[in-house]
Amino acid sequence: MDNKKKAVLVGASGLIGSSLLPMLLEDVSYEQVVIFVRKKLDIQHPKLIQKEIDFSKIIHQAGVVENFDVAFCCLGTTMKSVKGNKVAFYEVDYTYCARFADLCEKCGIHHFLIVTAMGADEKSMFYYNRVKGQLEHFIKKLVFDTVYIFRPSLLLGNRKEKRTGEDWGKSFLNWFDFAVPNKYKGIEAALVAKAMHLAAQNEKKGFFVVESEAIKQTTHL
Repeated sequence: MDNKKKAVLVGASGLIGSSLLPMLLEDVSYEQVVIFVRKKLDIQHPKLIQKEIDFSKIIHQAGVVENFDVAFCCLGTTMKSVKGNKVAFYEVDYTYCARFADLCEKCGIHHFLIVTAMGADEKSMFYYNRVKGQLEHFIKKLVFDTVYIFRPSLLLGNRKEKRTGEDWGKSFLNWFDFAVPNKYKGIEAALVAKAMHLAAQNEKKGFFVVESEAIKQTTHL
């Protein structure tokens, strides 16, 4: 196949990224997939290159992805993971993601796709949504041919870590599913991954925000 693409992914070990990575590796339109990780994953594939990095110094990886085609950002943490430390949360969910986006712009990547969250708003009274909104605002100022922002609702899937609050939320949604508007219902992380994979195939230029309900409608699973 001519015009094969090269992709870079951050967040490959997370709920969405771990579903997206095999999709990219199995897609014949990609000849190379680079993932930036803190610790190498137990995955081997002829297309895959794993780069162990310090995410605070991600800008130094420019030579690795110079003139790549597509970038996927599935990076994120939780307040529980950082023991309620807002500074540590901000570092991952804003600083690392913003620096990755900045790196991608400087490297000439023209197609940028990122996961934020439903309700992302830089003026939100909720810290989590405010940080996500600030990140979106930063990305809007960068120069890409195409940007896709995905705003899923509560993510469903098998996590490595136990999240009591999310488990309770999932149970609540299951019990009262009939009363919950579609846009607020939980969504499988694999669906978000598939939506990102499909969007990366779209050559349409512009800035697109894909809400949770739309993610479900476009994946056709």
